[in-house]
Amino acid sequence: PIYSSTKAAVHSFTIALRRQLRSSTVQIVELIPPVVVTDLHRNLDRVPPRAMELDAFVAAAMAGLDAGREEIVVGLAKTLQMFSR
Repeated sequence: PIYSSTKAAVHSFTIALRRQLRSSTVQIVELIPPVVVTDLHRNLDRVPPRAMELDAFVAAAMAGLDAGREEIVVGLAKTLQMFSR
């Protein structure tokens, strides 16, 4: 419960900060990642199912930044976000 509530708090804070700074030149971008395979996972016996490779994640995140999106939801996080609304 703490992990999920922390993610929700960061999301809410990002929305509020974006609104507060909308008249400035500062752009607030929220990156919502899925589980990404890192060296930490490679040292485990099993990589989490449906985990996204780091290169694919970085490419998707950069595409979102290049497109000028304020909220970049990558991979399986898109599906999870859809169910949370």
